[in-house]
Amino acid sequence: MRQPLLLGMVTVMAVSAMGCAPSDDAPGPPPPYDSGLDGQTVVIPGGPRDLGHTSADSSTADMGACLAEPLDARVLVVIDRSDTMAEFALGGDGVALNVLASNAAADLIADLPGSSSAGLLLFPGQTLDEPDCPSVPALAQQYPLRDPTSMEGTLRALWGMEGVILGKPRARAMQRAAEGLPETDLADTLVVLFTDGAAGCVAGDETDGQMSLEARGARVVTITLATNSAPAVGSTPARYSRVSEVLAVLRPELDAVRRRCEAP
Repeated sequence: MRQPLLLGMVTVMAVSAMGCAPSDDAPGPPPPYDSGLDGQTVVIPGGPRDLGHTSADSSTADMGACLAEPLDARVLVVIDRSDTMAEFALGGDGVALNVLASNAAADLIADLPGSSSAGLLLFPGQTLDEPDCPSVPALAQQYPLRDPTSMEGTLRALWGMEGVILGKPRARAMQRAAEGLPETDLADTLVVLFTDGAAGCVAGDETDGQMSLEARGARVVTITLATNSAPAVGSTPARYSRVSEVLAVLRPELDAVRRRCEAP
């Protein structure tokens, strides 16, 4: 990951009710920062970094250096369409898991500026006559990146248009996600996979789509949905049955992408 180089000195003046504090109490200047660039000033695109000191309601403070002002972002949502995703979250919002996923995704992108973008990639349609590991249509053939408002409308109306399927080609879906984002720098991209956690089928010649996305700087978050919420236990991921729980996880991740937060 890129590390920002910050040059400069901050002079701090302590002011008391009677005037300036004695010079003995004033902190001295920080030690010089050796950038290795012979004194050149480094301009950081997008504004100054706040070094992780974000607002109290943000969870990005532990993610390392972040831009002070948010930038545009791209959000690619990948939704499992297996038959078990039609089960209802009885212990949570009381809607089908696929509806919960699309509602959470729509709420997540609702506040993005129009200059950002969002896309949607679904697991494929399948019948009993098709193979156990069907191919997944390319992102360009489904719901490619577009402005957040139109994609929000698509997500909210999705399950009036799309049905559930058989099979769980998770690996193929993530491969299509990686192919749909061909750029070498995906620091502006959040990829969210919604699934009920069942293992996905893998074809022998597939590349690891998630690894490809992460290697190019994208944040990839898997949200495991279930009929009842449960915390993570060991290697078992947390499970969510409420939109509010999902947003509590995803909003800090989107904020970290928009502020280009560095890994700690």
